[in-house]
Amino acid sequence: MVIEKATNLKFQLPPYITGNDLLNIDIVYNAIKERSFAWPIQTLQVTVPANQYVFKLLPHDTPHDFLLSNDLVEKTILNNTVFLGHEALLIKDAVTINFSEVQEKMQSNDNHLMRVNILSLKGQGIYTYSDAPKISNKPWTPIISKLIELEQTLNNALANEYHKLAAATLANLTEQEQTEITSNSLFTEPS
Repeated sequence: MVIEKATNLKFQLPPYITGNDLLNIDIVYNAIKERSFAWPIQTLQVTVPANQYVFKLLPHDTPHDFLLSNDLVEKTILNNTVFLGHEALLIKDAVTINFSEVQEKMQSNDNHLMRVNILSLKGQGIYTYSDAPKISNKPWTPIISKLIELEQTLNNALANEYHKLAAATLANLTEQEQTEITSNSLFTEPS
């Protein structure tokens, strides 16, 4: 609902949602609600031109935070494209995998495109989406807002009914029978 409200898109829920859709839903939701959030990162592959300037920008073999930036980010959710705009990814404790090999290839200084694998030793990155869609201060109709406010009350009422039902099943039992039932002894194998 949050993504639909912020983007004015309507999503049709299929019988099966792919892992990629679930991942993109999670990222887009966090981009809209949080703007900046931590995310698990292991290894990222980036394509860069081989030259000494780019080499200086890359993380080397000593870990340090490394910033990647992309101006035109979009995510696909259930066949709908959601534009998130500018994305910044701060990779925590980044190192370049096979650093000496990358260093050697960068020495060509001929700007050929090469792939570089960057590893986060902390396993974490911080995503920031400054241009992600925004949800209004009052995104829900008054009726939906009332229903959302009722959630805790309904949860409590349901829990109370379960407690009453459990208590009623024990009401006419002796203390020993209650102990046997509540200790799960009925579900264990006899010796």
